[in-house]
Amino acid sequence: MLRQKLGDGGPLAFIYLLAFAAEYRRYGRLEGMDDTAIAQAAAWKGEPPALVATLHELRLLDRSGGVYSIHDWARWQPHMADYQERVERGRRNAAKRWGKDTQIAPPPPANPGAAPAVPLAATATTIPAGFALTVEMAYYALTHGLKPELEFEKFKAHAEENETKHRKWELAWQRWCRNAVDYYKRDHDGHEPPCEPIRPIARTNPTDDPVELARRRFEDERRATLAATREAMAPLLRSIGNLR
Repeated sequence: MLRQKLGDGGPLAFIYLLAFAAEYRRYGRLEGMDDTAIAQAAAWKGEPPALVATLHELRLLDRSGGVYSIHDWARWQPHMADYQERVERGRRNAAKRWGKDTQIAPPPPANPGAAPAVPLAATATTIPAGFALTVEMAYYALTHGLKPELEFEKFKAHAEENETKHRKWELAWQRWCRNAVDYYKRDHDGHEPPCEPIRPIARTNPTDDPVELARRRFEDERRATLAATREAMAPLLRSIGNLR
């Protein structure tokens, strides 16, 4: 039926969409994705509304609250559907195993008469005046589905307002991003923040903007992942074609 309505590209586009969801939307919900983003994820070369409307009509896509989701995803992809539950279970088990071993007493000073060493925590400082968003920091935020500029503004404002101190501010930024994801999932029924749709390949001159550089790197890696997925599925698709 899908081939009759959309041609030979229809079934292939749906397979690509399934591969995209398995990598970036493990709950099967295409949050933050409009018709254009869904068509782009499916490598659909026709009109985006035609693809999405047909998938919805054939009940391959469900729609609830303005968000599309893959029909019966939890039934056909249980390994993906309970991904976060398995991650949390692993974290709890690790905490039970190692939690009692994390508090290790510092060794005694080599010279009993010497002054005790300064604790590492005492070397923590407030956020440096020149602390700015770097390519690596922006990339870390993007890989967690966050908007780097917005999160960095909140991170910096929070640090300055509360006079927060850290020894390594880059690690503090990573912890902030992870916490932001946890807060998002808490407020959105356990769903992860939606990734930004992949933009067309930049044709402009090189830029010095760290956020733009991070986005280009992130998008290039996502394109490579999708290409590798399609290449891996090519033999299966050829086998399906031979059965016609």
